[in-house]
Amino acid sequence: MLQYRSFMEKYLPDGNINDSSFIYGYTVARAMVQVLKQAGNNLTRANIMRQAASLRGCCDDTLLPGITVNTAANDFYPIEQLQMMRLQGEQWQLFGGVVGGEMDGRGSPPVVAEAKLPPPPPPPPPPVVAQPQPAPPPVIAQPQPQPPAPSASPGVNTPGRKVALVIGNSAYKFMPSLQNPRNDAADIEKTLKGLGFETVLATDLDRVGMNGAIDRYSRIVQGASVAMVYYSGHGMQFMGKNYLLPTDANLESTADVNRYRLLPVDDLVELLAQSGGLQLIVLDACRNNPIERDFKNKVASVAGGNRDVASTRGFARIETRSGLVITYATAPNDVAADGTGRNSPFTQAFLKNVVMPDVDVIQMLFRVQREVFTSSGSKQLPEISSLYVGPEIRLRSSR
Repeated sequence: MLQYRSFMEKYLPDGNINDSSFIYGYTVARAMVQVLKQAGNNLTRANIMRQAASLRGCCDDTLLPGITVNTAANDFYPIEQLQMMRLQGEQWQLFGGVVGGEMDGRGSPPVVAEAKLPPPPPPPPPPVVAQPQPAPPPVIAQPQPQPPAPSASPGVNTPGRKVALVIGNSAYKFMPSLQNPRNDAADIEKTLKGLGFETVLATDLDRVGMNGAIDRYSRIVQGASVAMVYYSGHGMQFMGKNYLLPTDANLESTADVNRYRLLPVDDLVELLAQSGGLQLIVLDACRNNPIERDFKNKVASVAGGNRDVASTRGFARIETRSGLVITYATAPNDVAADGTGRNSPFTQAFLKNVVMPDVDVIQMLFRVQREVFTSSGSKQLPEISSLYVGPEIRLRSSR
Protein backbone atom coordinates (compact mmCIF):
# COMPACT_ATOMS: atom_id res chain seq x y z
CA MET A 1 0.00 0.00 0.00
CA LEU A 2 3.03 2.29 0.16
CA GLN A 3 2.70 3.51 -3.44
CA TYR A 4 -1.01 4.15 -2.95
CA ARG A 5 -0.38 6.13 0.23
CA SER A 6 2.31 8.21 -1.48
CA PHE A 7 -0.03 8.86 -4.42
CA MET A 8 -2.84 10.03 -2.14
CA GLU A 9 -0.55 12.25 -0.07
CA LYS A 10 0.75 13.90 -3.22
CA TYR A 11 -2.38 14.28 -5.35
CA LEU A 12 -5.32 14.06 -2.91
CA PRO A 13 -4.08 14.92 0.58
CA ASP A 14 -7.60 15.69 1.86
CA GLY A 15 -9.03 12.41 0.61
CA ASN A 16 -9.93 9.54 2.92
CA ILE A 17 -7.16 7.02 2.29
CA ASN A 18 -9.40 4.21 3.60
CA ASP A 19 -12.25 4.98 1.18
CA SER A 20 -12.67 1.88 -0.99
CA SER A 21 -13.72 4.04 -3.97
CA PHE A 22 -10.29 5.70 -4.00
CA ILE A 23 -8.56 2.33 -3.70
CA TYR A 24 -10.61 0.87 -6.55
CA GLY A 25 -10.04 3.88 -8.80
CA TYR A 26 -6.30 3.81 -8.12
CA THR A 27 -6.07 0.09 -8.95
CA VAL A 28 -8.05 0.50 -12.19
CA ALA A 29 -5.82 3.42 -13.20
CA ARG A 30 -2.71 1.32 -12.52
CA ALA A 31 -4.10 -1.40 -14.79
CA MET A 32 -4.80 1.14 -17.55
CA VAL A 33 -1.26 2.50 -17.29
CA GLN A 34 0.11 -1.03 -17.63
CA VAL A 35 -2.07 -1.65 -20.71
CA LEU A 36 -0.74 1.51 -22.37
CA LYS A 37 2.85 0.58 -21.51
CA GLN A 38 2.40 -2.82 -23.13
CA ALA A 39 0.75 -1.24 -26.18
CA GLY A 40 3.75 0.99 -26.84
CA ASN A 41 3.25 3.20 -29.88
CA ASN A 42 0.60 0.91 -31.38
CA LEU A 43 -2.53 2.52 -29.95
CA THR A 44 -5.05 0.91 -32.29
CA ARG A 45 -8.24 -0.43 -30.76
CA ALA A 46 -7.25 -3.99 -31.63
CA ASN A 47 -3.88 -3.73 -29.88
CA ILE A 48 -5.33 -1.99 -26.81
CA MET A 49 -7.89 -4.79 -26.44
CA ARG A 50 -5.16 -7.41 -26.98
CA GLN A 51 -2.96 -5.90 -24.26
CA ALA A 52 -5.91 -5.56 -21.87
CA ALA A 53 -6.43 -9.30 -22.31
CA SER A 54 -2.79 -10.18 -21.55
CA LEU A 55 -2.08 -8.66 -18.13
CA ARG A 56 0.18 -10.72 -15.89
CA GLY A 57 0.98 -10.02 -12.24
CA CYS A 58 -0.22 -6.43 -12.41
CA CYS A 59 -1.26 -3.86 -9.82
CA ASP A 60 -0.45 -5.72 -6.61
CA ASP A 61 0.15 -2.57 -4.54
CA THR A 62 -3.40 -2.41 -3.18
CA LEU A 63 -4.06 -6.16 -3.10
CA LEU A 64 -3.22 -8.80 -0.50
CA PRO A 65 0.18 -10.51 -0.82
CA GLY A 66 0.23 -13.02 -3.67
CA ILE A 67 -2.93 -11.63 -5.36
CA THR A 68 -2.45 -9.85 -8.69
CA VAL A 69 -4.45 -8.74 -11.74
CA ASN A 70 -4.29 -11.32 -14.54
CA THR A 71 -6.24 -11.56 -17.80
CA ALA A 72 -6.16 -13.82 -20.85
CA ALA A 73 -7.66 -13.90 -24.34
CA ASN A 74 -10.63 -15.96 -23.14
CA ASP A 75 -10.65 -14.88 -19.48
CA PHE A 76 -11.39 -11.19 -18.85
CA TYR A 77 -11.94 -11.37 -15.08
CA PRO A 78 -9.05 -9.38 -13.58
CA ILE A 79 -8.99 -10.84 -10.04
CA GLU A 80 -9.72 -14.53 -9.50
CA GLN A 81 -7.67 -15.27 -6.39
CA LEU A 82 -8.63 -15.53 -2.74
CA GLN A 83 -6.72 -15.25 0.51
CA MET A 84 -8.36 -16.62 3.66
CA MET A 85 -8.19 -14.55 6.88
CA ARG A 86 -9.40 -15.02 10.44
CA LEU A 87 -9.87 -12.59 13.29
CA GLN A 88 -7.43 -13.10 16.12
CA GLY A 89 -8.06 -10.64 18.90
CA GLU A 90 -8.34 -7.26 17.21
CA GLN A 91 -6.43 -8.09 14.04
CA TRP A 92 -7.02 -10.13 10.92
CA GLN A 93 -4.44 -12.83 10.32
CA LEU A 94 -3.80 -14.50 6.94
CA PHE A 95 -3.79 -18.28 6.92
CA GLY A 96 -3.34 -20.90 4.25
CA GLY A 97 -2.19 -20.12 0.75
CA VAL A 98 -3.62 -18.10 -2.08
CA VAL A 99 -6.54 -19.90 -3.75
CA GLY A 100 -6.52 -19.35 -7.53
CA GLY A 101 -9.64 -19.77 -9.66
CA GLU A 102 -8.41 -18.27 -12.92
CA MET A 103 -8.62 -20.25 -16.16
CA ASP A 104 -5.20 -18.95 -17.29
CA GLY A 105 -6.42 -18.74 -20.88
CA ARG A 106 -6.11 -22.50 -21.38
CA GLY A 107 -9.04 -23.89 -19.42
CA SER A 108 -6.89 -25.29 -16.60
CA PRO A 109 -8.64 -26.06 -13.30
CA PRO A 110 -8.33 -23.80 -10.26
CA VAL A 111 -4.98 -23.94 -8.52
CA VAL A 112 -4.70 -23.98 -4.76
CA ALA A 113 -1.37 -22.89 -3.33
CA GLU A 114 -0.89 -24.96 -0.20
CA ALA A 115 0.09 -23.33 3.05
CA LYS A 116 3.78 -23.65 3.88
CA LEU A 117 3.57 -25.77 7.01
CA PRO A 118 6.37 -27.86 8.56
CA PRO A 119 6.47 -31.30 6.95
CA PRO A 120 5.15 -34.15 9.15
CA PRO A 121 7.66 -36.72 10.41
CA PRO A 122 8.17 -39.55 7.92
CA PRO A 123 6.29 -42.79 8.67
CA PRO A 124 8.31 -45.87 9.54
CA PRO A 125 9.36 -47.81 6.47
CA PRO A 126 7.20 -50.83 5.62
CA PRO A 127 8.73 -54.29 5.73
CA VAL A 128 10.48 -55.25 2.53
CA VAL A 129 8.85 -58.20 0.80
CA ALA A 130 10.34 -59.51 -2.41
CA GLN A 131 7.75 -59.45 -5.17
CA PRO A 132 7.91 -61.41 -8.41
CA GLN A 133 8.78 -59.16 -11.35
CA PRO A 134 6.08 -59.17 -14.04
CA ALA A 135 7.09 -59.56 -17.65
CA PRO A 136 7.38 -56.23 -19.45
CA PRO A 137 4.36 -55.35 -21.58
CA PRO A 138 4.70 -55.54 -25.34
CA VAL A 139 5.76 -52.30 -27.00
CA ILE A 140 3.15 -50.94 -29.42
CA ALA A 141 4.05 -48.05 -31.66
CA GLN A 142 1.57 -45.23 -31.25
CA PRO A 143 0.68 -42.79 -34.05
CA GLN A 144 2.31 -39.42 -33.49
CA PRO A 145 -0.12 -36.46 -33.44
CA GLN A 146 0.49 -33.82 -36.06
CA PRO A 147 1.36 -30.36 -34.77
CA PRO A 148 -1.36 -27.76 -35.34
CA ALA A 149 -0.95 -25.41 -38.27
CA PRO A 150 0.45 -22.05 -37.17
CA SER A 151 -2.01 -19.17 -37.07
CA ALA A 152 -1.50 -16.06 -39.15
CA SER A 153 -0.61 -13.92 -36.11
CA PRO A 154 -1.50 -13.78 -32.40
CA GLY A 155 -4.92 -12.37 -31.59
CA VAL A 156 -6.21 -12.78 -35.17
CA ASN A 157 -9.08 -15.10 -35.98
CA THR A 158 -9.60 -16.61 -39.41
CA PRO A 159 -13.41 -16.77 -39.53
CA GLY A 160 -15.14 -20.03 -40.30
CA ARG A 161 -18.66 -19.97 -41.72
CA LYS A 162 -19.85 -16.47 -42.70
CA VAL A 163 -23.49 -15.64 -43.48
CA ALA A 164 -25.26 -12.46 -44.59
CA LEU A 165 -28.82 -11.22 -45.13
CA VAL A 166 -28.79 -8.37 -47.67
CA ILE A 167 -31.96 -6.29 -48.16
CA GLY A 168 -32.48 -3.40 -50.56
CA ASN A 169 -35.85 -1.64 -50.91
CA SER A 170 -36.24 1.01 -53.63
CA ALA A 171 -39.75 0.76 -55.13
CA TYR A 172 -41.98 2.08 -52.33
CA LYS A 173 -45.68 2.21 -53.11
CA PHE A 174 -46.89 4.85 -50.66
CA MET A 175 -43.80 6.98 -50.02
CA PRO A 176 -40.92 8.37 -52.08
CA SER A 177 -39.00 5.72 -53.97
CA LEU A 178 -35.24 5.56 -53.73
CA GLN A 179 -32.83 5.30 -56.60
CA ASN A 180 -30.03 3.09 -55.28
CA PRO A 181 -30.97 0.53 -52.58
CA ARG A 182 -31.73 -2.20 -55.14
CA ASN A 183 -28.30 -1.64 -56.69
CA ASP A 184 -26.66 -1.38 -53.27
CA ALA A 185 -28.04 -4.74 -52.18
CA ALA A 186 -27.09 -6.52 -55.41
CA ASP A 187 -23.51 -5.21 -55.30
CA ILE A 188 -23.06 -5.91 -51.59
CA GLU A 189 -24.37 -9.47 -51.99
CA LYS A 190 -22.05 -10.15 -54.93
CA THR A 191 -19.04 -8.80 -53.02
CA LEU A 192 -19.82 -10.79 -49.86
CA LYS A 193 -20.19 -13.97 -51.92
CA GLY A 194 -16.72 -13.32 -53.28
CA LEU A 195 -15.48 -13.18 -49.68
CA GLY A 196 -16.97 -16.59 -48.91
CA PHE A 197 -20.30 -15.60 -47.37
CA GLU A 198 -23.47 -17.65 -47.64
CA THR A 199 -26.01 -15.01 -48.61
CA VAL A 200 -29.74 -14.35 -48.72
CA LEU A 201 -30.55 -11.50 -51.14
CA ALA A 202 -33.90 -9.71 -50.85
CA THR A 203 -34.88 -6.65 -52.91
CA ASP A 204 -38.09 -4.59 -53.16
CA LEU A 205 -39.99 -6.73 -50.67
CA ASP A 206 -43.29 -6.08 -48.94
CA ARG A 207 -43.72 -7.14 -45.30
CA VAL A 208 -44.61 -10.73 -46.20
CA GLY A 209 -41.60 -10.96 -48.48
CA MET A 210 -39.28 -9.63 -45.77
CA ASN A 211 -40.64 -12.28 -43.40
CA GLY A 212 -39.76 -14.94 -45.96
CA ALA A 213 -36.21 -13.62 -46.37
CA ILE A 214 -35.68 -13.58 -42.60
CA ASP A 215 -37.01 -17.14 -42.37
CA ARG A 216 -34.49 -18.33 -44.99
CA TYR A 217 -31.69 -16.52 -43.20
CA SER A 218 -32.65 -18.03 -39.83
CA ARG A 219 -31.90 -21.48 -41.30
CA ILE A 220 -28.22 -20.66 -41.93
CA VAL A 221 -27.30 -18.22 -39.15
CA GLN A 222 -27.05 -20.78 -36.35
CA GLY A 223 -23.43 -21.18 -35.19
CA ALA A 224 -21.89 -18.91 -37.84
CA SER A 225 -18.61 -17.24 -36.85
CA VAL A 226 -19.61 -14.04 -38.70
CA ALA A 227 -23.27 -13.09 -39.17
CA MET A 228 -24.23 -9.90 -41.01
CA VAL A 229 -27.39 -8.01 -41.93
CA TYR A 230 -27.05 -5.25 -44.53
CA TYR A 231 -30.07 -3.03 -45.14
CA SER A 232 -30.48 -0.25 -47.69
CA GLY A 233 -33.75 1.68 -47.86
CA HIS A 234 -36.11 3.73 -45.71
CA GLY A 235 -35.86 3.44 -41.91
CA MET A 236 -37.49 5.22 -38.98
CA GLN A 237 -38.01 5.21 -35.25
CA PHE A 238 -41.22 5.57 -33.29
CA MET A 239 -41.58 5.61 -29.51
CA GLY A 240 -37.97 4.55 -29.07
CA LYS A 241 -38.10 1.56 -31.42
CA ASN A 242 -36.39 1.32 -34.80
CA TYR A 243 -38.08 -0.06 -37.89
CA LEU A 244 -37.08 -0.94 -41.45
CA LEU A 245 -39.78 -0.10 -43.97
CA PRO A 246 -41.03 -2.70 -46.48
CA THR A 247 -42.18 -1.46 -49.87
CA ASP A 248 -45.88 -1.67 -48.92
CA ALA A 249 -45.53 0.46 -45.77
CA ASN A 250 -48.47 2.89 -45.70
CA LEU A 251 -48.15 5.20 -42.72
CA GLU A 252 -51.35 7.16 -42.31
CA SER A 253 -51.59 7.03 -38.51
CA THR A 254 -49.72 5.79 -35.48
CA ALA A 255 -51.77 2.58 -35.65
CA ASP A 256 -49.80 1.65 -38.79
CA VAL A 257 -46.53 1.52 -36.85
CA ASN A 258 -46.33 -2.06 -35.56
CA ARG A 259 -44.29 -5.22 -36.13
CA TYR A 260 -46.91 -6.64 -38.51
CA ARG A 261 -46.56 -3.78 -41.01
CA LEU A 262 -42.92 -2.80 -40.42
CA LEU A 263 -39.78 -4.79 -39.56
CA PRO A 264 -38.41 -4.07 -36.04
CA VAL A 265 -34.62 -3.90 -35.97
CA ASP A 266 -34.81 -5.66 -32.59
CA ASP A 267 -35.95 -8.80 -34.43
CA LEU A 268 -32.70 -8.80 -36.42
CA VAL A 269 -30.62 -8.28 -33.28
CA GLU A 270 -32.33 -11.28 -31.68
CA LEU A 271 -31.81 -13.39 -34.80
CA LEU A 272 -28.08 -12.64 -34.99
CA ALA A 273 -27.60 -13.75 -31.38
CA GLN A 274 -27.94 -17.34 -32.62
CA SER A 275 -24.58 -17.11 -34.38
CA GLY A 276 -22.38 -16.87 -31.30
CA GLY A 277 -19.61 -15.04 -33.19
CA LEU A 278 -19.23 -11.53 -34.58
CA GLN A 279 -22.67 -10.06 -35.27
CA LEU A 280 -22.74 -7.10 -37.64
CA ILE A 281 -25.72 -4.93 -38.61
CA VAL A 282 -25.17 -2.30 -41.31
CA LEU A 283 -27.99 0.22 -41.80
CA ASP A 284 -27.67 2.39 -44.90
CA ALA A 285 -30.90 4.17 -44.07
CA CYS A 286 -32.00 7.55 -42.88
CA ARG A 287 -32.92 8.13 -39.27
CA ASN A 288 -36.24 9.80 -39.98
CA ASN A 289 -39.74 9.45 -38.60
CA PRO A 290 -42.53 9.64 -41.20
CA ILE A 291 -45.20 9.74 -38.48
CA GLU A 292 -44.36 13.25 -37.32
CA ARG A 293 -46.43 16.23 -38.45
CA ASP A 294 -49.08 13.93 -39.94
CA PHE A 295 -46.77 13.00 -42.83
CA LYS A 296 -47.15 16.45 -44.39
CA ASN A 297 -43.45 16.79 -45.03
CA LYS A 298 -42.86 13.87 -47.38
CA VAL A 299 -40.40 14.74 -50.10
CA ALA A 300 -39.84 13.37 -53.59
CA SER A 301 -36.82 11.16 -54.24
CA VAL A 302 -34.49 12.66 -56.80
CA ALA A 303 -31.00 11.81 -57.91
CA GLY A 304 -28.66 13.13 -55.25
CA GLY A 305 -31.54 13.66 -52.82
CA ASN A 306 -31.81 12.40 -49.26
CA ARG A 307 -33.40 9.22 -47.94
CA ASP A 308 -35.74 11.49 -46.05
CA VAL A 309 -39.49 10.96 -45.87
CA ALA A 310 -40.23 13.63 -43.26
CA SER A 311 -38.76 16.61 -41.48
CA THR A 312 -38.27 14.82 -38.17
CA ARG A 313 -35.11 12.75 -37.93
CA GLY A 314 -33.82 10.11 -35.60
CA PHE A 315 -33.06 6.42 -35.86
CA ALA A 316 -32.77 5.66 -32.15
CA ARG A 317 -29.41 4.33 -31.00
CA ILE A 318 -29.66 0.59 -30.51
CA GLU A 319 -28.33 -0.81 -27.24
CA THR A 320 -25.47 -3.12 -28.16
CA ARG A 321 -24.48 -6.27 -26.32
CA SER A 322 -21.39 -8.41 -26.33
CA GLY A 323 -20.41 -9.50 -29.83
CA LEU A 324 -22.69 -7.02 -31.61
CA VAL A 325 -21.47 -4.25 -33.93
CA ILE A 326 -23.97 -1.79 -35.45
CA THR A 327 -22.98 0.63 -38.18
CA TYR A 328 -25.28 3.47 -39.22
CA ALA A 329 -24.75 5.27 -42.52
CA THR A 330 -25.17 8.57 -40.70
CA ALA A 331 -25.05 10.08 -37.22
CA PRO A 332 -28.12 10.41 -34.96
CA ASN A 333 -30.71 12.96 -36.07
CA ASP A 334 -29.33 13.15 -39.57
CA VAL A 335 -30.01 11.85 -43.08
CA ALA A 336 -28.07 9.55 -45.40
CA ALA A 337 -27.64 10.65 -49.00
CA ASP A 338 -28.96 8.33 -51.71
CA GLY A 339 -26.24 9.43 -54.14
CA THR A 340 -26.19 10.30 -57.82
CA GLY A 341 -24.36 7.21 -59.10
CA ARG A 342 -25.15 3.52 -58.94
CA ASN A 343 -24.62 3.30 -55.16
CA SER A 344 -25.14 5.50 -52.13
CA PRO A 345 -21.97 7.18 -50.81
CA PHE A 346 -21.95 4.86 -47.79
CA THR A 347 -22.37 1.66 -49.82
CA GLN A 348 -19.75 2.85 -52.29
CA ALA A 349 -17.22 3.30 -49.47
CA PHE A 350 -18.19 -0.03 -47.91
CA LEU A 351 -17.72 -1.91 -51.19
CA LYS A 352 -14.29 -0.37 -51.61
CA ASN A 353 -13.01 -1.17 -48.13
CA VAL A 354 -14.59 -4.54 -47.32
CA VAL A 355 -12.40 -6.29 -49.91
CA MET A 356 -9.13 -4.86 -48.56
CA PRO A 357 -6.90 -7.75 -47.42
CA ASP A 358 -5.55 -8.16 -43.89
CA VAL A 359 -7.80 -5.49 -42.37
CA ASP A 360 -9.77 -6.15 -39.19
CA VAL A 361 -13.54 -5.71 -39.61
CA ILE A 362 -13.73 -2.93 -37.01
CA GLN A 363 -10.85 -1.04 -38.61
CA MET A 364 -12.52 -1.49 -41.99
CA LEU A 365 -15.67 0.18 -40.67
CA PHE A 366 -13.69 3.13 -39.35
CA ARG A 367 -12.13 3.52 -42.81
CA VAL A 368 -15.63 3.62 -44.31
CA GLN A 369 -16.64 6.24 -41.74
CA ARG A 370 -13.68 8.46 -42.58
CA GLU A 371 -14.16 8.11 -46.35
CA VAL A 372 -17.88 8.97 -46.26
CA PHE A 373 -17.27 11.97 -44.01
CA THR A 374 -14.54 13.27 -46.33
CA SER A 375 -16.37 12.62 -49.62
CA SER A 376 -19.56 14.30 -48.34
CA GLY A 377 -17.73 17.47 -47.39
CA SER A 378 -18.23 16.74 -43.67
CA LYS A 379 -22.03 16.53 -44.13
CA GLN A 380 -22.53 12.80 -43.48
CA LEU A 381 -20.80 11.04 -40.60
CA PRO A 382 -21.46 7.29 -40.18
CA GLU A 383 -21.64 6.01 -36.62
CA ILE A 384 -20.15 2.76 -35.32
CA SER A 385 -21.42 1.18 -32.12
CA SER A 386 -19.45 -1.87 -30.97
CA LEU A 387 -19.22 -4.20 -27.99
CA TYR A 388 -17.16 -6.82 -29.81
CA VAL A 389 -14.03 -7.63 -27.78
CA GLY A 390 -12.95 -10.86 -29.43
CA PRO A 391 -9.92 -11.44 -31.65
CA GLU A 392 -9.44 -9.50 -34.86
CA ILE A 393 -11.48 -10.84 -37.76
CA ARG A 394 -10.23 -10.33 -41.28
CA LEU A 395 -12.69 -11.11 -44.03
CA ARG A 396 -9.92 -11.40 -46.61
CA SER A 397 -6.30 -12.46 -46.27
CA SER A 398 -3.42 -11.81 -48.65
CA ARG A 399 -1.94 -15.22 -47.77
